[in-house]
Amino acid sequence: MEAEIISSLEYLVKLLPEAKLILSGHSAGGQLAAHLLHTPTKPLSNELYQRIIGMVLISGVYDLRPLVNTYVNMPLKMSM
Repeated sequence: MEAEIISSLEYLVKLLPEAKLILSGHSAGGQLAAHLLHTPTKPLSNELYQRIIGMVLISGVYDLRPLVNTYVNMPLKMSM
């Protein structure tokens, strides 16, 4: 999913060379958008990163750690 989002953003930047971008997302989309900008591995190029001027994140699940020791995690098998 992350690679598809980055590919879409790169396409937009090429299509609209002067455009500034505002990322938005709801629920898992909000978590994905936040992850793109705040991950230590920096998946975005510097050019793309500089084009993003804002974010609108709605009801994202940003911290999954509290779910690790609950029944919700049984099918997901997340670890810390």
